[in-house]
Amino acid sequence: MRKFTCLLLLIQSGLIMAQTKTVVTQFGEKVTISPYANNGLSTNNGFIQLGGALTQQSVLTTTASFTLAIKGLQTGTDSDNILVTDANGVLKYVSRSGFGGADNLGNHIATMDLNMSNKNITNIFNAYIKNEAQIADRATSNTNYFGIYKNNGLFGIWNNIKSTNALTIDETTNKTTLTSAQIAKGTDGGLPQPNYLAVSADGAGNILWKNPATVPGLISGTEWYLANTTTDATDNKTGSIYRTGKVAIGVNTNPTTTLDINSGGTTTAVSPALKIVDGTQGANKVLTSDANGVTRWEAAGITLATGVLGGGVNIPSTTTGITNYLSTGSSVTLPPGKWLVTVNMIITKVGNSVTGNSESWWVRSTFSDGGTSGPSRDIQGSNNLISGALSSSCNYGLVSGSVVISNTGSGNKTYNYIAGYLDGSGRTGNLAWFGGTVYGEDSIIFQSVH
Repeated sequence: MRKFTCLLLLIQSGLIMAQTKTVVTQFGEKVTISPYANNGLSTNNGFIQLGGALTQQSVLTTTASFTLAIKGLQTGTDSDNILVTDANGVLKYVSRSGFGGADNLGNHIATMDLNMSNKNITNIFNAYIKNEAQIADRATSNTNYFGIYKNNGLFGIWNNIKSTNALTIDETTNKTTLTSAQIAKGTDGGLPQPNYLAVSADGAGNILWKNPATVPGLISGTEWYLANTTTDATDNKTGSIYRTGKVAIGVNTNPTTTLDINSGGTTTAVSPALKIVDGTQGANKVLTSDANGVTRWEAAGITLATGVLGGGVNIPSTTTGITNYLSTGSSVTLPPGKWLVTVNMIITKVGNSVTGNSESWWVRSTFSDGGTSGPSRDIQGSNNLISGALSSSCNYGLVSGSVVISNTGSGNKTYNYIAGYLDGSGRTGNLAWFGGTVYGEDSIIFQSVH
């Protein structure tokens, strides 16, 4: 009977609305009951049980003393949905995928700084920094910091107090720039001393601090003063500089000239002592100097080269006057330097005709800078003409001679061979094909001179 009474009370608390019946309890009380259930309850074979659709808003209110607990729940998985409440306490669920997996910080856009409250961040796979990582001092009283950043291909470690990079690495050249550096010890534990040198100990780049006097081949110590020296060299195994300003290199112990080089070689065991590479070097050249003592390598001995012969030119007998020259079509191209240019050219009249008994020709020729007005300014001295005669009653004459041309430029220069400025008496007609390739005797030859 007690069970029946409890059931009646439960039905009453569920707000059952349906066709009702009236019964009397053992205490004589009348109770109205309904065989139906709703709003989260259902009937089953005469029993009313939890389960069913809610038909109105339903609120369960808990307190600190009267809480709500559900026991015996099944174990879930990381793919299950999440049960949440809104601001009004209404139960809802959010799909697990909306939380981005197990990371409740991932897949979100922050709207404020993340304060870890002195906690660590561990197990980071990659950290991507878009601007700068600032490293503060452990001493909170020191507010200065070092920053790590990358800008325009340069990776930098920024020193806040100095407002400059302490270290910079260029991503293109892979070169590292240090604003300042201090090596407190060598890899052998050796300490630096004033005027010591940091030298590599091996191919791996290990550094040792060394006294320069102990490093072979280095100039060090007071014995290496070039001028105003008061003490001669005391250790000259590889060379020395004396108080007179004289320099000895090699096995010399007392230089006799300003520069004294002795490699120790002999006639049977030659040991080269000097090498000068300035761009003019080459096989079989000799070292020469200009008026100021500046040296350069020049071709040794006599090396002859030829100019370019053109078609020649017919020269009328009226071609007179100091500026009256004609181009022969021949030329010579000279590299920088001083050159002796020698010319041999046949003189003959058109048709190889014999000159008259009172007829004579004096033919002048020279080299111009490109025109036909006269000799080039590069011809040295006042002897800037190459001349020759065609005498009376002759078929042939010869122009023969030399001039010195100095090309002071930095590149090759071409000089044109011109002829004219005639003289003589009784001239008639024209000279034939002067200064060209018609006659086998014609030539322009040049050689370097010093």
